[in-house]
Amino acid sequence: MIFFHILVLVNFACAAINYGTSSKERSMVKESLKINKRSINNKLPRNLRKLNKRSIFINYWTNWTSPIKYYVDNRLNVRRIMSVLKHISDHTCLEFEKVNNIIFTDQPLVYILEDYCASTTGKTRRYQITTIDLTYACSDRFGAVAHETLHALGLSHEQQRTDRDKYVKIHEENVPEEYKTDISDIDNSTYFTFYNISYDYGSIMHYPTTSSVVGFKPLITSRGNPLYNKMMGQSEGLSFNDFQLLNTYYCLSRCSHSILKCKNGGYIDWRTCSRCICPSEYSGVDCNYVKPLFDSCSKTNLIAKNFYTLLNETGIKKCNYRIRSVNKKCIYISIYEVNTKEKEICSPRFGLEVKYLTDKGVTGLCLCGKYKSVNFISENDEVYIEYHGLESSNYFSLIYAECSDHKKESIVIEHNEDNF
Repeated sequence: MIFFHILVLVNFACAAINYGTSSKERSMVKESLKINKRSINNKLPRNLRKLNKRSIFINYWTNWTSPIKYYVDNRLNVRRIMSVLKHISDHTCLEFEKVNNIIFTDQPLVYILEDYCASTTGKTRRYQITTIDLTYACSDRFGAVAHETLHALGLSHEQQRTDRDKYVKIHEENVPEEYKTDISDIDNSTYFTFYNISYDYGSIMHYPTTSSVVGFKPLITSRGNPLYNKMMGQSEGLSFNDFQLLNTYYCLSRCSHSILKCKNGGYIDWRTCSRCICPSEYSGVDCNYVKPLFDSCSKTNLIAKNFYTLLNETGIKKCNYRIRSVNKKCIYISIYEVNTKEKEICSPRFGLEVKYLTDKGVTGLCLCGKYKSVNFISENDEVYIEYHGLESSNYFSLIYAECSDHKKESIVIEHNEDNF
C-alpha cells in the first residue's frame, strides 16, 4: 500500500482538549483542525508548502527535544502506536511521554482518527501542534504507524533522495499527477540531507515498486537489479539505516569529540561515545566481529580462497556467515538454489539475506521464496549472509571463491529469469 501525505502547519491559542469527550465536541475539534490546517498552509510561502517528506528535514526553526509529549485519539489502536514509539525510543536517544490532554504550549505530537493516513514533516514551526492523521486500519499496522511517525520526526521517502536516480527508475508515465509529490519529486538539498548514509531498498520509508492504484503497473524499479524490486515497501520495521539517520540527526552531536572509527557500516553509540552501534550480528567496540546466530549451523567465519567452496543449510534454523578474502580481493558468490518462506515483500529475517556491498549497514539483498542461479561479485573483500529457515522444507546452497584478477571490474548480478 502506498501512503500519501500532506504538509500541514497548525496554530492554536493555549488550550487543553481531550478527544475522549462527546461526539459533538470531537467534531468541533476536528473541524477546527481542518480550518486551521487549510488557512495556515495557504499563508505559507509556496516553496515551504512543497517541502514534503524528504531525506531528513534540516529544521532551521525548531527541533524535537526529549521527552516528546504525544496524545493518541482513543478511537485509534493506542497499544500499537505506543509499541511503535517504544521501538523508536529503544533504538534512539528520543524519548516519548504520553499525555491525556492536548496542551498546545507543550507542542505535542498528536495522533488523530481520520479517513486517510497523513502526517506533517518534522516538528511544526511555531504552530505548536504536530499531527499524524490515521484511519483505524492504519493505526492497527506497525509499519503504517512507524512510516507516518518517522515523517513527523523529519524523515523523507527513500525514493526522493537527491541521489535516487543512481538506484531506482521512476516510471513517470505511470505516476498519477496527484501523487508526483510523493513519488517523483526529488529532495531540495537546502532543506534535507541523508548524511552520506547509503540508499536502502529495505527502508520503511521506501514506497513499493507498484500499487493497485495504478493497476499494478511499475512505479519504481531498481536500476540494474530486479531482485531489489521485491524488497521495496517493506512494513515489518525500521531498517538499521532508518535508525542511523534518526540518531545522526538527533543524537550524535553528543559525540562530536569522539575519534572512534566504526567499521562495516556501524556508527558511534550516543550513550557512551566510546563504542559503536553495529548492523546485523556485527559486534565489538568498532563492529569488527560477528556473533554466531545459532550453534548447530556451519562455521560463522569463513575464508574465500582461489577455489570454490560449498556452503549450504537446511531446515528450521537461523544461521549467519562472514566470508572474507585474506588477500583483500572481492568475493564471487554463486547461489545454486534457495527455497525459503514465500513473502510478497521480502525483508530481513524472513529468508536469505546477502550483504555484498562495502556498507554492511544497508539492508542486504533479501530472497524469500524459490530462486535459482543468482550470481554476483562483492564490492569489497567481505560478504555477510544470514539464513532464516522458517519451515522444515527451507534450504539454500551456494559456492564462493576469491575473485580472480579479471573479475574486479564491477559488481555484477546475474539471475535466472525463472525467478521472476
